[in-house]
Amino acid sequence: MFPFAAQASGKDEPGGAACRVQLKGLAAWERQMEERGHFWGRYLSSSDSEPLRDRLVHEFYDSAHTFYRIAEYREEEEPWVGYAEAALEVYRDGYLMPNEWRAAGWRRSSHGLYYNFVRGGDVTREELELIRDRPAYSNVREGRGLGGSERRSRAIALAVQAHVHAERAGAERKTEGGITQLSVFVKWMGSHLYEWRTENYQGEYADKSPRFAPFMFGMTAHSLIEYYEWEVDRGADPNRYWARVYPIDYGQETVVSSPQIVWPTIVDALSDVAMWAATQAQHDNGEEMLHVDRDGDVAFLYESSGRGKPAYDLNLMIAHVYAWLWKETGNPAFRALGDRLFASGARKGSTVTGKHFNQQHRMAFDFLEWRRAGDARHCGSSQSAAE
Repeated sequence: MFPFAAQASGKDEPGGAACRVQLKGLAAWERQMEERGHFWGRYLSSSDSEPLRDRLVHEFYDSAHTFYRIAEYREEEEPWVGYAEAALEVYRDGYLMPNEWRAAGWRRSSHGLYYNFVRGGDVTREELELIRDRPAYSNVREGRGLGGSERRSRAIALAVQAHVHAERAGAERKTEGGITQLSVFVKWMGSHLYEWRTENYQGEYADKSPRFAPFMFGMTAHSLIEYYEWEVDRGADPNRYWARVYPIDYGQETVVSSPQIVWPTIVDALSDVAMWAATQAQHDNGEEMLHVDRDGDVAFLYESSGRGKPAYDLNLMIAHVYAWLWKETGNPAFRALGDRLFASGARKGSTVTGKHFNQQHRMAFDFLEWRRAGDARHCGSSQSAAE
C-alpha cells in the first residue's frame, strides 16, 4: 500500500528536505503537451476536412481551456491561441448557439469561454451568463429531490463553475425565487462528498448502481476549490453556504437515523474525503481504490462498482485536489500522493482522443500552480514528505 498516511516527524529548516522534493514526470508531460497539443489543435482547426460532429467529440472536456492554459504555460501565444479559438468555434458556434445555449448538464464548459473573455476575445459577459443560465441543472427547481445525489455531481460542479466565471466577469450573484442559487448548489456538492464518503446513497438508482468514481470527486473538488478561492478573492467567507453537518434533506426526506458527518469547512471536507479515498475506499470486490502496480505507479480504480481497472488516464483530473490540500493544510502526505498521481499519469496516461488529451492537461496547470504555492507557504516549516 502506498504510504500516503505516513508522516515524518520533526520540523524542516528553510531549504531543507521539504523544499527539495522534485516533481517527477514533468518533462514527459511537457513533451506530451507539445506533440499531442499540436496534433489535436490542428485537428480541431480542420473545418474543411473533419465533420463538426467528430470535432465535437474530440473537443470534449473543454479544448479551448486547455489551449489557453498551454499558451500561458509556454509563454507562447501562437499557435495555441489559434487552436483555442478553433475549439471555441466548434463548441460555442457549433453546439451552444444552434441549441440556444441549452447544453446538456454534463456538456457545460465555461472555462474556455471565460479565458477568451478575460483575454479580450469575442466572448461577452452576456454569453457567460447564458452558459450559467441555460444548460440543464441551471435552476434549483430542476434539482429538487435530485441535486444532492452523487449521480448529479458532474452537472452541479460544472454549474457552480459557470457561476464563478460569470461573477468574475462582472455578473451579479444569481437568485431564484429569492434564494441565492449558490447557497443551494454548494450544499449539494457537500452532499455528493457525503454520499461517496459514507456510502449512504440517498438518490434513486433504478437504472444503475451508486458508485464512487474518483475522477468525479476530482471534478467536484475542482469546482468547490474554484468557488472557495473566488469567495476569498472577493473578501467573503468561503464557508458561508456550507452545511457543516451532513446529510442534508434535498427533497428525499433524509431520515435522522442516517449516519451523520461533521465537516466544519470545505477544507475539512475535502481533506477527509481525499484521505479516505487513498487509504480506506474499496471497490465492491474488496480491492483498494488506490492501486499500486508492479512498476510503482499509482492510479485510482475507475469506479467502485463495475469497471475495477486502474484509470491512469484520469490521474491528472484528481492530482490537483492533493496539491491544493498541500497548499491549504501543509500536510506533506497530500503533496506526496499528488506527485505520484501526476508522475504516473504522465507516464501511462493516454492522449489517443482529444478528450483524453484534455483530461491530461486542463487541471494539471492548477496542480502545478497549487503545488508551487504550497511549497512557497510551507517549505520552511512543514514536515518532510513521505517517499
